[in-house]
Formats: sequence, C-alpha cells, structure tokens
Amino acid sequence: MNIKIDTTLERDIDLLILEEFISNPEFASIFLNEVGISEACSVETAIHSKVDTEFGESDIVFVLNINGKRHALHIEDKIDALAMPNQSGRYHDRAKKDIAADEYDEYSVLIVAPEKYLEANKESHKYTHKVKYEQLRDYFLTKDDIRSKYKLALIERAITDQKNGYQYEANPGMVEFCKKMN
Repeated sequence: MNIKIDTTLERDIDLLILEEFISNPEFASIFLNEVGISEACSVETAIHSKVDTEFGESDIVFVLNINGKRHALHIEDKIDALAMPNQSGRYHDRAKKDIAADEYDEYSVLIVAPEKYLEANKESHKYTHKVKYEQLRDYFLTKDDIRSKYKLALIERAITDQKNGYQYEANPGMVEFCKKMN
C-alpha cells in the first residue's frame, strides 16, 4: 500500500508518540533508553499539552511508576517551529513546580525533532536528552503491518517537511520597533 501525506504537523507527531508510548513498550524504550531508564515501569498518566500559566506548555508528559517512584518524562516536539526563549529551561521550571506540588518525584526532559533541527537550532543544544525523528522512522521501518506503515509515512513526511533546522535570529532594530508599537 502506498500512503501519501500532504503535510505533518507537530500535533500529528505528538499524538503518534502518545499512542505508541502508552501501547508499545518497544517504542517507549527509544525514549526511556535516552533518559537512562532501564527498569520496568508503567505509565500512570499520559498528557498531551500540559500547560502551566507561569512557565508555559510541555508538549507531552508521561508520569511513570518505576518501583513505586513517580518519574515524569517531559517531551518537547519540534519539526521546524521557532524555539521560544529559554524553552528548555522552562521545561525544568515546570517540572520542579510539579514536584513541589507532589505530582511526581523526579523528572527528565527531552526534545524530539528531525536531525537537521537538532543540529542547527541553538536552543535544542540546551537539552541533555534528544531523540531524532530518524530513530522513530528507523523503528517503524522494521515493522511490516499497515498501521506502522501509516506512522512511518507521517514521520517521513515530517522529516521531509523540516526545512533546514530553521534558526531565528532576532533583528534588534525590529524588536525595538515592535516594543514601541505596544
């Protein structure tokens, strides 16, 4: 079967990751291995778009039970969108706030994006843990079922759509002009 996708949005990949992670331990291990989790665990909570009014949004959050400890995995997903200022730092701020509220005991933060994005985007370099879309693609390439072929098409389209690791550089004059307009 030939599957053609005209475009893939970050939300498409978010939902793909959410579904696969909670239903497929082999897929989840791609992320767990990256953050150094090798113990058996179960997903207690899966959240798409966890928003904090002070520190912004985490694209995906999984709260895992690992031997009675609750470990949150915060995932930032990018195809080619601009990184917000201090985006990686705000992930840590949200997680620390959640720990203080006793939502979980510990956390890890990672970014998932096409390799070109991870190489070119300065903000992505601040993340300790990274998963490349190409790793997800390679996982689905090993599967022969139609469901996996569909997911492969989504991921391949996202990699193709990823322009060039877009890196925004602010023009100081334009920034000042916009401030004065407010």
